[in-house]
Order: sequence, then structure tokens, then C-alpha cells
Amino acid sequence: MAVSSFNYNSILLRCGQGDASALTMLFNHESAVMLALAQQMLEDPAKAQQALHDVFVMVWKHADHFDPASGSARAWIYSILRYRLMRELRQTPDNIDTTRSNQLRQWLNSNYRMLHDDLEDGLAQSDPRAIDAIGLAYYKGLNASQISMLLQIPEDEVRVHLRRAMHHLEMRGDA
Repeated sequence: MAVSSFNYNSILLRCGQGDASALTMLFNHESAVMLALAQQMLEDPAKAQQALHDVFVMVWKHADHFDPASGSARAWIYSILRYRLMRELRQTPDNIDTTRSNQLRQWLNSNYRMLHDDLEDGLAQSDPRAIDAIGLAYYKGLNASQISMLLQIPEDEVRVHLRRAMHHLEMRGDA
């Protein structure tokens, strides 16, 4: 894996000082990946484009609030993206119709290897559905009720799976 020499912290600090060229550099460096994630989550190119635009507007307006001591600039930027995408996804109804259910199951099947390879070590030992639950929550923005309907397991069990998966990911981050 190639290591990027792009200095997110420096670029974001320059954005916070009103340097428009820094925002352009950030956009040119990161927008393709951010757009791909937005399209994966929203499944609507127009909404994904709008979300990306909104994110860069928010980055520009709030870059002066970024504190490098609090974490990485890239994580800060992606947290804004995640917030914006989740806001969009929460506007969709809780009920999942048969067509949407089939699409989500197909997505799980198509992305089984990615999800399970990324989260496998330790998490799947308890229950592989925990991986499906966290994948649906993170990549598709589903809530516990929707995941419960899709995986056909009680909502309380989904919440346990999500907590377990989050704990597992936090432990991996500390290692």
C-alpha cells in the first residue's frame, strides 16, 4: 500500500486561515474517494454529489475549529461526510420493502469478503451476523430496527451485535 505524503493537517489548517487554494487541493486529493463512499451509501449519484458539495462547504466554513490535538484532519473531514450522509439516510422510512430488502441482501452477499476480511479476527467468533449488522449500519446507514427486519433477528440482538462490533473495532484501534 502506497503511503501518501499529503499533509491533511497542514491543508486543513490553511483552509481555516481562509486559503482557498488549500480547499482546492483537499478537494482534488480526496473528493473521488469521498464521492465513491457517498454513492455506496446513498445509492443515488445526484444525492451523493450534493452531499459531497455540502461537506466541502462545511469543511470550508468550520476548518478554523479543527484542532490537530483532537485527532487527524482526515478523520475530521470524514466525520463531517459521515454526519451528512447519515442525515440523508435518516430521511428514508424505517420500513424496508421487498425490493430494497433484496438489494441489501445482494449487497451483503457481494461484499461478504470485504466485510468479513476487514472484521473477521475475533469478531466473527461470537456470531458472523455481527459483521453483517455493522456493515449494514456503517455502509448503508440502517438502524437497529431495519437491520433486525433484514437479518430476521430480534432488535435487541442486533443492538448487542452492534455494541460488540464497535467494541471490537475500538480494541483494534488501540492496538
